[in-house]
Amino acid sequence: MLDLDDRLEEPEEIESAPPRQRHAFKREILKVMVDHLELSGKIVNPSKCLTDLSNREAKATTGLGRGMAMPHVRTLQAKELILCWMWSHQGFYFNSLDGTKIHLFVGMVAPPYDDKLYLRMMSTVARAMEQNLLIPMMEEAWTPSQVMGEICRLRVDNP
Repeated sequence: MLDLDDRLEEPEEIESAPPRQRHAFKREILKVMVDHLELSGKIVNPSKCLTDLSNREAKATTGLGRGMAMPHVRTLQAKELILCWMWSHQGFYFNSLDGTKIHLFVGMVAPPYDDKLYLRMMSTVARAMEQNLLIPMMEEAWTPSQVMGEICRLRVDNP
């Protein structure tokens, strides 16, 4: 899990900035995410992966609201499904559906040929977000493995 507050500083009045500037800041957040995912050794080309994520985000925001976003993309730049967790106490603008700042970013990239696992993981994480299970876990400083255990348990308990 990555603490975004140590890595990024949000520009002042970003919410009222021109669209190009808002998208540039979202791209900075996605860049931190790709840098973090690259540590897994499962990203083929980080620059292309960032472009794919940025293009996906330009189509429709992944800022789900209630302080959570789930940037995701299927890309040839991923060798297999990879997740990362990024947390911000202060929150960042990410054009969320409800206009709130995002505190929890759950990033996910997967190869385009692995639809079943990708969709299953997306629905499970989205269900955990919808039930507001993830932010309390992050506020209590749970480890990523503890969070994944709870998400897997959610999947088993609610297929």
